[in-house]
Amino acid sequence: MTQRSMGLIWHRQEFRDRPDERIDRRELAEIVGVSVDALSNLRARYADDYPKVIASQGRQTWFSRSEAVEFGAWVADLKKKGVGRNNGLKGPSRTPLQIAESEVVRLSLMLDVAQTSEEKHKLTYEKAVKNRKNVAARLAREEERVKAFLNNQ
Repeated sequence: MTQRSMGLIWHRQEFRDRPDERIDRRELAEIVGVSVDALSNLRARYADDYPKVIASQGRQTWFSRSEAVEFGAWVADLKKKGVGRNNGLKGPSRTPLQIAESEVVRLSLMLDVAQTSEEKHKLTYEKAVKNRKNVAARLAREEERVKAFLNNQ
C-alpha cells in the first residue's frame, strides 16, 4: 500500500522513518559499481534481485541502502564469474588470442559480404552498359528516321 507524505509516495512504509537508509539511482549505481545507464539493463535482466523502490516523487525514485549493498555484492559476484558483461558490468576480459580470432571471423564475414556486393554491382554495371548501348543504337535509328522523313518532304 502506498502512502503520500510531503509529495513523496512511500511504496514501503518500513523505510519511512529511516532517512539514512534512502538512496537515489546515482548512489545505487555507485554502490553497485556500474553507470546509472547500466542500472536499467540490470533491472530488466535481474528484476527479482534488483532493489525494490521504497519511495518516489515524479521521476525520482529511492531505494534501500542495505538492499543496494546486497545487490552490489551479488553483481560483484556476477562480475567475477564474467556474467552480464554486455550490461555495463566489467568482468574478465578476453585474451588477445580470443580477440584476434574473433576479428579474423568478423573480417572474413565482411570480406564475403563485400565480394557478394561487388559481384552484384558488377552485373548491374554490365546491364547498365548494355542498356546504354541499346538506347544509343535506338536513338541513332530514330534520328535517321527523322532525317529520312524530313528529306522526303
